[in-house]
Amino acid sequence: MNTTSRLDKIMVCAVKEFSNKARASPGGDALHLYSPGVAKNGQGLLAIKGHSKERKYRTIRLASINIGTLTGRSRELAATLKKRKVDIACVQETRWKGAKSRDIGDGYKLIYHGTTSGHNGVGIIVSNDYRDFVTSVQRVSDRLMSIKITEGSNVLRIVSAYAPQCGCTDDTKEQFYRGFEELLQGFDEGENVIIGGDFNGHVGSARDGYERWHGGQGYGARNEMGTMLLDHAEAADLAVVNTFFKKKNEHLITYCSGGRATQIDYILVRRKELKNVIDAKLHGLSERQANTRARMNTTVRILNLISNVETRVK
Repeated sequence: MNTTSRLDKIMVCAVKEFSNKARASPGGDALHLYSPGVAKNGQGLLAIKGHSKERKYRTIRLASINIGTLTGRSRELAATLKKRKVDIACVQETRWKGAKSRDIGDGYKLIYHGTTSGHNGVGIIVSNDYRDFVTSVQRVSDRLMSIKITEGSNVLRIVSAYAPQCGCTDDTKEQFYRGFEELLQGFDEGENVIIGGDFNGHVGSARDGYERWHGGQGYGARNEMGTMLLDHAEAADLAVVNTFFKKKNEHLITYCSGGRATQIDYILVRRKELKNVIDAKLHGLSERQANTRARMNTTVRILNLISNVETRVK
């Protein structure tokens, strides 16, 4: 597989930052997925009728990418992120050893963690606009890490996760989710949390038993690893964002291998913040394509992430 094919398939999440000065509409905090009072703008994103002029915001774009390996690809990755105007990216399977940070070009800084060269590894990449606002880093394992972005009293937690594959031992799976649970428990209730990752599980299209956390719009049938993800989503009250928007299959599939199409990459947010998610969609992958990743465009708004929208974050 060439590097371009993988870097062209990235999962992107756009976050809208609202100014404290902007007046929200009375219904602005409701989740408008299928409401007749919602229209689509020119970019295909949902917009609330009659209030667009009142709501001042800018957009943070986040991505989640299973890169396969970062060796020899960091400059190309930076160029891809710049092209797609990504501010923050979660990367999995970096296969780099160490707990360091480094510039990768185009103003992007990579913060990464890996324990064994050529195996696993996760990282989070921040653009020049946000690198100076990273106030702490938690490196849990070579499958899990997070960063804290702080501006004033406003906090955003970004988590990059790479869950074990189905063929891994039960101990490995349990160890990952134990670390995942402990990491989330350490976040304050008032902090915004966005998780981007390769969870190597199928949550499927059925939502039975998980109606609050699964929107019923997934792909295929649920498997053991998908159930584990949903169990932990329930425990932490996280919404699996991909499942809350009705899309065609080609806009749900995130991975194809051996002629089988699957959905294993997800964005999760706190369930109480799901009202701020506007759209989630996969692009660039059909059921006939193999051995590549798709990108997901997710648009969410996080109120008061940055205290003054007119102030440029450096």
